[in-house]
Amino acid sequence: MVLAQRDFRDSEYIVTKAFFEKHDIDVKSVSFHDISTGRFGYEVKNDFNFEKYSDELKEFDGICFVGGIGSLDFMDNSLTEDLVNYYFENNKVVSAICAATRLFLHWGILDGKTCTGSNYDGSFSKLCNDSKATYLNKSCVVDGNVITAEGPRSSEEFALDIIKLLQ
Repeated sequence: MVLAQRDFRDSEYIVTKAFFEKHDIDVKSVSFHDISTGRFGYEVKNDFNFEKYSDELKEFDGICFVGGIGSLDFMDNSLTEDLVNYYFENNKVVSAICAATRLFLHWGILDGKTCTGSNYDGSFSKLCNDSKATYLNKSCVVDGNVITAEGPRSSEEFALDIIKLLQ
């Protein structure tokens, strides 16, 4: 699970991780920092650092970006973009929730795909219309190996859709 250093969405991480663990999925967290702190103060000691373990990070079955405004810090980061493209091109599970879906849109992962994301102000659907993605007003969308979700209320459905693809 990919976490921003600050301002990731606590509940998206906590709920999704709990569902993964309930289904015996080994969960590791990664960031550019040793500790990530959520919007509401939840702290995570990350298992991996992108800069130190970039090749090792390719060995997992999927990648999951947790949302929150902090996730946008990854927008122009080539290490995270390259890793997501590796997962996508190798037909591994690629998932993002809330604001993190904007990363996938920016990186071209959603080109030709249907998707959803945080659209509280209508800007995500407009970004989709301006690109090659089709926005659906749903809580969670699965298109091939790509899973996108709207936000915190979608965390359970998001986790269950990821689990289905991993099994």
